[in-house]
Amino acid sequence: MKDSNENKDNLIPNEQQDITDVAEQAAEKEKIEISEYVCDCPSCSTKIYFEKEDLSENDTLNCPHCLNEIEINTSMLDKFKNESENGEEKPANYVVDCPSCNAIVYFEQEDLDENGKLICPACSDEITVETDILDAYRVVDDAKRMKKKKKVLKILSAVGGFVVGAAVIVGILFAVGVNSVVKCGKVNVSKAMYDCAYYYGVLSNESSVSYYSYYGFDAAKKPSAQKFTAQTEAKYETWGDYFEDMTKDSLATYIAMSNKAEQEGYKLEESDKQTIKSKIDSYKTSAQNADQSFKAYMKENFGCAISEKTLNSYIEMVTVCQNYYRDNFDAIVVSDDEIENEYKQNPNDYDYVDFYYGYIEINDKNSEKTALAQAKDICSSKNADEFTKKAEKYSATTSEINGLENNYSVSTLKNYIDKKTVDFLADKNTAVNDTFYIKSSQSSSNDFVEFVMLSKKRYRDTSKGEDGTVAWKSTVKQSLTAKKMSEEIEKIKEGYPLKSGIGMLLCNY
Repeated sequence: MKDSNENKDNLIPNEQQDITDVAEQAAEKEKIEISEYVCDCPSCSTKIYFEKEDLSENDTLNCPHCLNEIEINTSMLDKFKNESENGEEKPANYVVDCPSCNAIVYFEQEDLDENGKLICPACSDEITVETDILDAYRVVDDAKRMKKKKKVLKILSAVGGFVVGAAVIVGILFAVGVNSVVKCGKVNVSKAMYDCAYYYGVLSNESSVSYYSYYGFDAAKKPSAQKFTAQTEAKYETWGDYFEDMTKDSLATYIAMSNKAEQEGYKLEESDKQTIKSKIDSYKTSAQNADQSFKAYMKENFGCAISEKTLNSYIEMVTVCQNYYRDNFDAIVVSDDEIENEYKQNPNDYDYVDFYYGYIEINDKNSEKTALAQAKDICSSKNADEFTKKAEKYSATTSEINGLENNYSVSTLKNYIDKKTVDFLADKNTAVNDTFYIKSSQSSSNDFVEFVMLSKKRYRDTSKGEDGTVAWKSTVKQSLTAKKMSEEIEKIKEGYPLKSGIGMLLCNY
């Protein structure tokens, strides 16, 4: 995801960013010189230079210009031979990649205007060429390649002295491959597979979008253009950064688990295959109902680089992981002592409170001072009836929240209402009908003042199941089992470090 990468690099000096740009261009130029194969994108005719190891496990690669997924018949690779290696004439003396659309643009020095600019023939955006180091853009024959590479690095050293940083970036570009966006262990993840993890996983349905919207995310805008407004332990500049982090972690988890499962003999059952087929068929039906081609529907909902083959492979991988997780989860043993110790250490994860909740928006018609005064009046109430009537007086809607019925533990509540409000409700000294109000610090699209009245002090679920197990103990056991399973997954993931490639390039970013 190009935008979020730029945000994260804000602390890097400008000259190092310039060096990074030149290094990437030099890497692309060298890729052209030494790549064994070349093909034309059937959608936009961009030339794509690649090595066999650049292909995904499905023998596909993505066009760096239009992101179309291209299937390569590996049994006919000789037809894709890069003849420019054998001394045939190059398209031009110089080459540069367009920073806007990633198209590879060949040019001559006379094509540049007086400011060292030329127009990208693919997207019509301006491309700036550093004319003082024009030699770095030159297309050279293979015999001069290593000499030219040393010269480029020498130029980079003279410009800013960050040779090591630039060389590392070049190395990463070659290691990942121009058609991979992430490398997970030894696995190259294609743009299409990344899109699957993003659209099918992170933002897979309306409920997940609605959840993020509660914290200020606007699904109608680019995530990379929106400041991150949720409260998390990790710090993010934009929602794009957050979604990228989630997507990469999801990919690492599924790739590591699926490889582990395969080592242990896991395979898809026929019932699994039929379920996956039914899911793909349901998408085809949705496309027909929307009067769209399946390809257009897929691109709109799962990213512009997607194909049916890639989506099917991704769902197969996820299904294998789910089967592996289920079997290993059921095999984990948790003792009674572990259950007691877990509850003592983390009671807020398993205790509940019941209360009345309401809020008053702060806007042009209702100032913060007015909203606080209204909340103060509401909170002077002595009982629930008076509380709700006063709330209605100020057109403030109240809700009666049953923590257990809504599955809102004390810890979970902190995801939805102000932490100070939760601390008041969970405090052992807070009595029934006690009230509290505050201008909420929860991030959302509007400022507001929230107010509460406690209706039942903190408690845990003491009901019993059919097997006689006390509910809270069963909940703690499930939680401990999940923690142990997560620890096991993290161990599996140790062999699959993530390395970002040339950028996520999500269509809607």
